[in-house]
Amino acid sequence: MPSELRHIMFRPPEVVHAVTEYHRRIGQPLPAGSVICGTPESAGPGDTVRFRIALAPDRAGAGKAQNSGEPARREVVVEGPVLAAALILFCRNEHIPLPARAEKSLQIFGDQVVLVCAIGARSGETAQSLPIRP
Repeated sequence: MPSELRHIMFRPPEVVHAVTEYHRRIGQPLPAGSVICGTPESAGPGDTVRFRIALAPDRAGAGKAQNSGEPARREVVVEGPVLAAALILFCRNEHIPLPARAEKSLQIFGDQVVLVCAIGARSGETAQSLPIRP
């Protein structure tokens, strides 16, 4: 049976939007502040993909953060299944079709997070050789 491999690439602002919306939906919003940057990271091929979001306090709260001893910059790291769930929710909200039965994984390509969907492929499945006649 033929199989299909789809790669859906997300730029950092899209990942930030996806993570923000996901956390809002589950009732655990991200800390207040302005996003400074969002960057994907991984220790190497096959390692868990993480996305780091750096937040700066809003101007109204800047004085409070300095006086209360809280750090002026906060970081939120989202990884593995939570990151995948956020991207899948983003696809659903943006009407990007995703096959429900596909095996899904995350990769990094440059500064983008890639949602890889393998449809009809089974891990550990070996190819069968067939005789080819001219």
